[in-house]
Amino acid sequence: MPDSVPQLGLELISTKASIEDGQLLTDEELNTAIRGFEEGGFQESKHAAGILSEGKMSKGAWDATSEYLFDLLEEASVVGTLDEDLPKAACKAARVIAKINSNTSVDPPLRTELGESLIRDGTGDEGNPWLTTAGTLLLSTAMDTGEYEPADEIAKRIAEHLLALSKNTDGTQEANLTAVGYGILGRTNNGDHAKTLVAESIDLREYLYRTESNLREGFLRFVARVAQEDPALLEPYTVELATHLRAESFAVRRDAARAFLALCDEVNWEALRPGVLTLNSPFERDGPTLPLFAIQFLQRVAQHNPEAVPQRVGDAFVKALQHDDRFTSVYGSEAAIQEDALTRATLFAAVETLAPEFPELADAVGNGVFDELERWPDEGVKLFVAAAAGCFVAVAPNVVGDRFIRLLIDDSGVGGQDGSTDTPLVANKSTKAAVSRFATRMAEFDGEKALSTADQLVTHAEDRGTPGHLDVVAVLLQIVHQKRDDDEVRRNFHDIIERVADTHEDEFLAWDEDVFDPELDQHSAPDDSE
Repeated sequence: MPDSVPQLGLELISTKASIEDGQLLTDEELNTAIRGFEEGGFQESKHAAGILSEGKMSKGAWDATSEYLFDLLEEASVVGTLDEDLPKAACKAARVIAKINSNTSVDPPLRTELGESLIRDGTGDEGNPWLTTAGTLLLSTAMDTGEYEPADEIAKRIAEHLLALSKNTDGTQEANLTAVGYGILGRTNNGDHAKTLVAESIDLREYLYRTESNLREGFLRFVARVAQEDPALLEPYTVELATHLRAESFAVRRDAARAFLALCDEVNWEALRPGVLTLNSPFERDGPTLPLFAIQFLQRVAQHNPEAVPQRVGDAFVKALQHDDRFTSVYGSEAAIQEDALTRATLFAAVETLAPEFPELADAVGNGVFDELERWPDEGVKLFVAAAAGCFVAVAPNVVGDRFIRLLIDDSGVGGQDGSTDTPLVANKSTKAAVSRFATRMAEFDGEKALSTADQLVTHAEDRGTPGHLDVVAVLLQIVHQKRDDDEVRRNFHDIIERVADTHEDEFLAWDEDVFDPELDQHSAPDDSE
């Protein structure tokens, strides 16, 4: 490579300084960077890569410069420590490659062997931390695709790299050198190196207070891994961890919530209180994106004690739901099997758990889900949406409960977009979960409505000469009886059930006289005489 050219170096530095972060590179800026690669030395190549990392690259810009970037990295992996500028130039080149996927439609090639080679060189006896960082940037890009998991040897070397730098902090430079390494260990399946790093040297409190944006993002992913692998290590630092739920970066908020979720049931609930008090922030900032880990953490807190959820957190959650178009848009068969289905399923569980404390939740989401139940005939979608409908109408029966009961009684169909009603609502397994869940929750919340519904269902079954919804009746009967051990329940239901149970004995196995025996009622009050 040519020797350094001072005048060209000044031009490169000036060009880099004039670029607004995130702006598409102009032809002039791109050509200046290419001249830096072709005419200058390693120092000029470093500045040229810096130009590319500052601006946004088109596919054409990537095609014109990618060969220079990889050539620089290849040379660094061979003679990286022979020139003091080469490791830093390689790190800049790797940063461009790591950034390119988010800025263009280009998928950079997965050069995992090159990344591992740079890490080995950087952590060798005469290594250089900039080479290690260049390698971690390449491997992080590969991990983003889900097609790469670092070997134990590589993870150990990254941990050693982080350990060495933690003992010789140098402000922003250290943040630049370590950020991606923390992110890689935070995503590596074997969490031993993360735990060892904390046990040996890393001061969690100190690093949780660090404000450098790039370090914060990588370190929070690392912290989430620590919480998962060894919760006791993180338990003393939940106050510091909670501050990251208010961070500007979505990734930081996501991983802070992920860490709190991992701590649930593993540490004292009082230690989680700082996170609970700050949990409104992800919902306020991320709105209808409804971050999965924040939802899961909220649900776990509510399961432990719904009253422990602060009003401002519940209000933020309700507001986020009210602006979530997933409850009014068409799901479609593909949507039901995508990753987003996990978020929705978690969301449904959280709504059901929180609705007694925040009843406006059912009003915010119930009707939207119900519309989907009626609109789509696809079996996979019905299975998903029907279960959701059963959950939402159950937590507040008066919101959409009457509408759901009418569909049960009328045996109305779930029509397609053409309005056809060929598929009975409860004639297939895809809606059994909704029916059962609705019946169960309705009986828990509103005994009188449960009794009248059961009477209608039995009458309907008798009129149709079919067992119909007698399994639902059995659920209603058992739950209401557990709540009301009195003669009224016996009188109301005994005659009703007998009208049809004898002729449909095989289909109505849930019916049993013992349900009226208070001594067999598992929910009966304990005997104080013992």
